[in-house]
Amino acid sequence: MRAKNFSLLALFFFITFQLSSQYKIEWAKCFGGKDLDEPTHLAKSYDGGYFIVGLTASGDGDVKGKKVPGKYNDYDAWILHIDSTGNIVSQKCLGGSDWDGANCIVQTKDSCYLIGAWSSSTDYDVSKPQQVQDLWFIKLDRGGNIIWKKTYGGRGYEQPKSILVLEDGNFLITGYSSSIQGEFVNKYGSFDLFVIKLDASGEIKKIKFYGGTHNDKGNFIMQTSDGGFLVVGSTSSNDGDVVGWHPGYTDTGYPLEDFWVLKLDQDLNLQWQKPLGGSNPDVAHSAVETPDNGFIVVGETSSNNGDVQGLKGNQNIWLVKLSSSGEIEWSRCYGGSFVDFATNIVKDFDGNYLVLGHSASNDNDVISNNGGMDVWLFKINLNGEVLWSDCFGGSSTDMSSSLLQLDNGNVLLACSSSSKDGDVSGWHQGYNPDAGYPNPDFWIVNLKPSVFGVENSFQSNYSTNLEIYPNPSNSFCTFILKYSGQIVLNDFDYEIIDPFGQSLLKSNNFELETHQIKFFWHPENTVQSGVYFVKVNLGGKVLVKPFVHIH
Repeated sequence: MRAKNFSLLALFFFITFQLSSQYKIEWAKCFGGKDLDEPTHLAKSYDGGYFIVGLTASGDGDVKGKKVPGKYNDYDAWILHIDSTGNIVSQKCLGGSDWDGANCIVQTKDSCYLIGAWSSSTDYDVSKPQQVQDLWFIKLDRGGNIIWKKTYGGRGYEQPKSILVLEDGNFLITGYSSSIQGEFVNKYGSFDLFVIKLDASGEIKKIKFYGGTHNDKGNFIMQTSDGGFLVVGSTSSNDGDVVGWHPGYTDTGYPLEDFWVLKLDQDLNLQWQKPLGGSNPDVAHSAVETPDNGFIVVGETSSNNGDVQGLKGNQNIWLVKLSSSGEIEWSRCYGGSFVDFATNIVKDFDGNYLVLGHSASNDNDVISNNGGMDVWLFKINLNGEVLWSDCFGGSSTDMSSSLLQLDNGNVLLACSSSSKDGDVSGWHQGYNPDAGYPNPDFWIVNLKPSVFGVENSFQSNYSTNLEIYPNPSNSFCTFILKYSGQIVLNDFDYEIIDPFGQSLLKSNNFELETHQIKFFWHPENTVQSGVYFVKVNLGGKVLVKPFVHIH
């Protein structure tokens, strides 16, 4: 009866958007100085830690080596390397005396790192004369030392937004360019979306531009199961490559953006394209492929017409499920009555989807906002139904930029924060000298799965430690409960619980060794990948711990 009640309670919490967090903060740390520090992306490092990239205007605190110290409105790219518990391993400022920043970082096939950055400088680390703002690619070795730097651009603005590592060691980068003269010339004018193919040495092998006569931007690129690619971003054009834009204009007559989704073949030829949205701004930031070879695209919308229905406030996160040919299968607005922003969508271990953003709302889908703007994380199923939702932050402005899934089932978030309360501590207490508002720090948050508010520890007069290996598991999983002191084994059992709160196994079989209890799970072949939970009952005390199963 106890197991049945627990399973039903778990399922109830899933259905009613549980008020307690599905993830709890394991650790969270601020990095930076007294001026502005904003992260954009993060990646695993080969030593078990993480690289976080972004920009900094600081020259104090954690930031060392800024090219022009004391110039608060001048940015360097900031490369921060931390270990698995958030301690700084190294940091590096890259750039010159003008504006520079980093947008993305990936691990390369030769165990190095590639950074997609931008630069308006002509000195210090940037040797090539800039036109206005150029693409700047930097390759680092495992220790964070520069191997090479490449600068590309024309007489306009260029931004790299997303890097995809190919199996052959080459790279695809999407972003946008406004150059119409120089070495980097777009196709239509204004901003065009580009896809660049770089080889492992950073040399351009191919450039393709897509768009029309107005602004067209790429924000994310991914490989698809058919060997092609999907690019998402925005468009305000209705000619050239763009067909189906939803008319909408500013008060001065300038056209507003739609989501823009492009499907490319393996040679970067356009197979199909879809503008999605309504008459107000709609911008896509990320996408994921679904098991039916369709896609879920995420961004934000201010529309409530055209393809968009159910806007709850001024701006919501908008998710659109597309078929493999780009037809809308469902769409839904998520958020509250104020403003909500989207950052990422990823497929979680359990087959559902994590959506990351930030929100200034505190109603409807947004639960437990701490004040101001909070980081917002929620999970949906394949039908777009919210399984749970939670906010992280303090009473000031906390914004998300990137999400990284870890092998142990945790999630690492790259965020910015100017809070000094709530979930945030260690803010560097800097203020903009002109406007007086607080400057943000890098805020890196490691979240661990929690189970329906049950603490992952015994409340008892003896100490225990539950080890799980391998984790992630595949065909076999071993649990070792180590203990000190005296325990009573007459009331011992364990239970394996799936991500939906259903019991897969309950048993009281174990092997007793010196100061440890060993027990096992042999999952059936039908058990899908996901975050599972082992629940141990011992002497009336309960321990629940998550682990990852990969099918």
